[in-house]
Amino acid sequence: MQACYYDGDSRPSIPLLPNAIAFYAGESGRSRISHVYPSSTNQHWYILDVEVNDLDRIIPLANYLPYVQWAPDRTARELDLVSHVPFWIVTSAGLGVPVMHKDTTSLMHGDKLFEYSRRGLRYSVFVTINWPGYPAWKAQVKMMEKTILSGGGPFTYRRLVNQVKCKIRKFFREHEGRETSNPHWAVGTLEGRISAIDVTLLAIINVSPGRVIPVLKLRDGFIFADVAGPEQ
Repeated sequence: MQACYYDGDSRPSIPLLPNAIAFYAGESGRSRISHVYPSSTNQHWYILDVEVNDLDRIIPLANYLPYVQWAPDRTARELDLVSHVPFWIVTSAGLGVPVMHKDTTSLMHGDKLFEYSRRGLRYSVFVTINWPGYPAWKAQVKMMEKTILSGGGPFTYRRLVNQVKCKIRKFFREHEGRETSNPHWAVGTLEGRISAIDVTLLAIINVSPGRVIPVLKLRDGFIFADVAGPEQ
């Protein structure tokens, strides 16, 4: 995939996201749902994807298919309410934040509300992880920091990122040492197994009105137990 819009005669240069595949966001650069990022020429862009040279480090989490048990017309109506866009984790250090790091003060768009595309504020969301070799797993995230009566506010993107990292850590705790049908991606703290300290959160993707999935990457230098890799 290549950039669909160009900034002049070249791809837009977006600080902290040098390999971004960008779509022009218009002169205002405003969006209630999607995040936009400024280029070096002060234009604003949506980021559809980011090119990487180490795809073998991207953890191949299976996608989540919502409403498969529903009638097609009802499924179509529900999916029309979903903005299928990636919410990139961009800080002053660049793309991605280690799952074990708790500081997200420099997160871009951290104070932006996390909303439905047409339904307003969210009150809860499920994080789904379809890790290779393990049954599908999910955990609920409450969308309010505190009750309205005690002065709390609606869910911000920063809180979403922090809560998703928390649920990912919970996934690793619950699956440590469990049997897997895919030993290459085995979870655990033994040498060659993957633990939370080895993983970086790159993005969060909205896949249905009440569910998100993470995009995860292994840290540089991680060595698999089976160096040759999984059978194709």
